[in-house]
Amino acid sequence: MEFMLLGQDLTAQRAYEVGMVNKVVPLGEQLAAAQEYADIFAVSAPLVVETIKSLVAETVPRGPAETAAITRDQLLAVRDSEDGAEGRAAFKGKRPPEFHGR
Repeated sequence: MEFMLLGQDLTAQRAYEVGMVNKVVPLGEQLAAAQEYADIFAVSAPLVVETIKSLVAETVPRGPAETAAITRDQLLAVRDSEDGAEGRAAFKGKRPPEFHGR
């Protein structure tokens, strides 16, 4: 809100403090930090990542009741998906999951 109301520039550290950025890294280490995120995404369940992105896009501008309904529907869809079943089976079998985005 501060940034929007005042229109002032923020340092990277201040943007981090107010939750506008997730991580501040020293100059020259940006690519390595981005690669860390990419490595995590590479083994993440694509359906879950897609659903989270969609939830944020759909729920931020909505009221609490509408947000809850959208969230419930999308979470149930993930739970009932092939990837949801694979995640549970992999956890039970103590093995890495093999997600396919379905």
